[in-house]
Amino acid sequence: MNPDALVKIARSYLGTPWHHAGRLRGVGVDCIGLVAETHREAGHAVSDSLDYSMYDEYDRLLSVLDTHATRVDGELQGGDILVFRARLMDNHCGLYTENGHFIHAYSSPAVMRVVEVPLDDSWRRRLQAVYRV
Repeated sequence: MNPDALVKIARSYLGTPWHHAGRLRGVGVDCIGLVAETHREAGHAVSDSLDYSMYDEYDRLLSVLDTHATRVDGELQGGDILVFRARLMDNHCGLYTENGHFIHAYSSPAVMRVVEVPLDDSWRRRLQAVYRV
């Protein structure tokens, strides 16, 4: 799939409220739901499960990505899946757009929605892996 098409789909979720295990644009998604639904809409076969906690079992996130995507190093391209460490585990993800920005469903109490933000130093320090489908 064309990276621009993935970014366009992801941007269609901007403003959607954050909701744990959500999968509905305009109603509610979490970070994993945003990535899964973006790829599903792009026509990719997506292995998705809703039986996860906000705080544990996130080794499952990496194992699913290792199975269905390719881990990449080097220059980012639109649609790449970014995996971040939050707290003590790799448990947050988003989609790279371009020009140093990414889209994610952010559960921060001050935000609680899908946003596009700069991949600044604070986020880059927490970046643990990059995957491409």
